[in-house]
Amino acid sequence: MRDPRAVELFCQTFANTGNATEAFIVAHPRAATWKRRSAARKAVDVMRRADVQARIAELSDLIRAQATKAFIAELEAGAEERRRALVSGILATLSGHERA
Repeated sequence: MRDPRAVELFCQTFANTGNATEAFIVAHPRAATWKRRSAARKAVDVMRRADVQARIAELSDLIRAQATKAFIAELEAGAEERRRALVSGILATLSGHERA
């Protein structure tokens, strides 16, 4: 694989799917017509390259960081929702006591 765009596409696809054969086919669409074993062999060759391993590690770190950020945002949104429900319940209880 000599085309830098194909290498980058391979790395991005692998980082997102974890499947080297699929990544090879995405980067080289003609490989979709090959026997799966042939595409897998080529994918293994590409995976052995140090530059490819380094780029996949970089992309994996970015993906993990983005997933962590999204997870934290989700947790914070859930905490805010629970806080509002709690405050609303407390206020409803207090206003019920004032009427009594």
